[in-house]
Amino acid sequence: MSPFAIRGERPMKRLHNRQNEENNAEVAELSRELNRERALRLAAETAQARAQALLELAPDGIVIVAGDGRISYVNNQAEEMFGYDRDELLGKPIEVLIPERYRDIHIIHREHFAAEPRTRPMGVGLELYGLRRDGSEFPVEIALGPMRTEEGLFITAIIRDISAWKAAVEEIKRLNEDMKRRATELEAASREIETFNYSVSDNLREQLRSVDTLNQEGAEVNPEGQDDLQRVRVATQKMRHLIDDLLMLSQVSRAASSITDMQELLNSTISELCGITTFDMCLIGLIDEDRQELYHGASCGTLSGNWQKTRVPMGKGLLWQAAMRHEALVVKDVTGSSYVYGPFVHDENVRTAVAAPILYAGKLLGVLFTGARSHREVPEREVRLLEDVTSIIAVAIQNAKAYKREHNIAATLQSSLLPDVPENIGEFEFAKEYAPALQEAEVGGDFYDVFRIDERRYGVVIGDVSGKGLHAAVGSIMARYGLRAFASENADPSLVLCRLNDSLLLNMKSDMFVTILFGVVDMENGEVIIANAGHEPPVIYRAQSQSSELLEIPGTAAGIIPNVTYETRRISLNYGDSILMYTDGVTDARRNSEFFSQDRLAAQIPAVCPDGCGASSLVSQIREAVFSFAEGKVHDDIALLAVSRRHPDK
Repeated sequence: MSPFAIRGERPMKRLHNRQNEENNAEVAELSRELNRERALRLAAETAQARAQALLELAPDGIVIVAGDGRISYVNNQAEEMFGYDRDELLGKPIEVLIPERYRDIHIIHREHFAAEPRTRPMGVGLELYGLRRDGSEFPVEIALGPMRTEEGLFITAIIRDISAWKAAVEEIKRLNEDMKRRATELEAASREIETFNYSVSDNLREQLRSVDTLNQEGAEVNPEGQDDLQRVRVATQKMRHLIDDLLMLSQVSRAASSITDMQELLNSTISELCGITTFDMCLIGLIDEDRQELYHGASCGTLSGNWQKTRVPMGKGLLWQAAMRHEALVVKDVTGSSYVYGPFVHDENVRTAVAAPILYAGKLLGVLFTGARSHREVPEREVRLLEDVTSIIAVAIQNAKAYKREHNIAATLQSSLLPDVPENIGEFEFAKEYAPALQEAEVGGDFYDVFRIDERRYGVVIGDVSGKGLHAAVGSIMARYGLRAFASENADPSLVLCRLNDSLLLNMKSDMFVTILFGVVDMENGEVIIANAGHEPPVIYRAQSQSSELLEIPGTAAGIIPNVTYETRRISLNYGDSILMYTDGVTDARRNSEFFSQDRLAAQIPAVCPDGCGASSLVSQIREAVFSFAEGKVHDDIALLAVSRRHPDK
């Protein structure tokens, strides 16, 4: 063997071994890559399976529609709701589930939605119907949400059969109409009874006058029967007084029972009492529990204006004596009484007085006072009558207090949902506008807020809770204050919305959701970081170019599904720039079948502020533009919140 050959074998072997090692490393790397892909695919399949399981377990029908309007998915609830097997619907146009008379207009609305996809209720202010396989129709509520995928746009429709709810609403309407009818009938009956009372009283008085006449004639014919005739005369007089008392109580009760405003109630009741009593003056004094004083509630007659300013300390005078005794007190001669209190003697010249406590369930509410400027007798009948009047007044006062308490609670709740916002902070101006829908009396789900996070940052938020009434109001409060709490710990908008979503899932009703637009404004550099949970996209106005644009930020409404992540967008506000945030009542405002729309809103800002304008002017002019477009009739609450940056020299 050649020595050269022997020396060359070792390098060749090393080269061969190195190639084997490299090949093995490539194989190992390829194996690891395959394992990673397999793990990712398995994770994706698991996530997809979980997502599909959630969709199948959802209490509402869910239909997913491709961008061309064809159905790509239905869950079990949708199958049962519409009466189709799943295979019968896949690939069919969504319009097969809509009554034929609505299909043409639905295609137009579907195309509009595809052009401006966003999470929102469908057909605000309209009645929507689904079409079953058997041809029957049923009322529905629908929430729409866009999904952008590699395959294009898909639209998720969450559908709820509200047949039972509609039936309940119709039953409530029927009962309300029945109650209105009964109330009308009762009012008519009350008037008839009152007319009957007066008629009967007139007839009875006429008969009593006849009895008096017969008594007089009888006395002339038969002088021996004077005692019997006198008894008849006394009984006749008592009957006449009883009739008068019943009529008086009827009038006072009618005045007191039909009014819920406290002052109006007192004024009406005392006025009615003055019209039928024989005293010169009447007054209702109310208890100030904190100061333990009686103060003027309402008065009539010849009382001077001084008494309206007088407060009677506890234990002083006739009124307090009656109050503490819990029974009516009669003073025939005030001037010689130990119950005298200055204003009655010196200012009013009262000589005879009656004071009766106004009690409700044993609790003192006030005192009813009647006075005469001359000395006079006060029959027991009149005292009992005044006590009966105080019972009527007590019930009416308690009802008015309860009404006021409920009204104050509602007002406080509304105020907490729609607070004032700071107008100017450094270079920034904040402004809001809110207008309720004309036909809505209930508290809505719209809310907004501006709050301090730290020395240089402020949070701005606008949102909308699904539904109306107390549940929507409570949901708004939970969202607003939950957002404040989470932002105080970590102001990253995406993290705040994630935590809020998880909180709402645990604490809010399962059939509700919240759309929220949340931004953090850096007051030093003008940077704004925004995240969106299925809400309307904000409009950014640029003063330099006098143009505006919609800032699209994808995101799922809060309170629907767990483990949601949110994207953020960063923008810089230069001097003169503004951000406009709003609820869907703005873009859904319509004139006939035409909507105000997001595009119209974006185009409106340069039109109403051609040279730029501050936040206050912006929200005011947009509100006016919306109402002008809708001819003054909006079908949903409107909320606007604007932030603008002013030049420090202006």
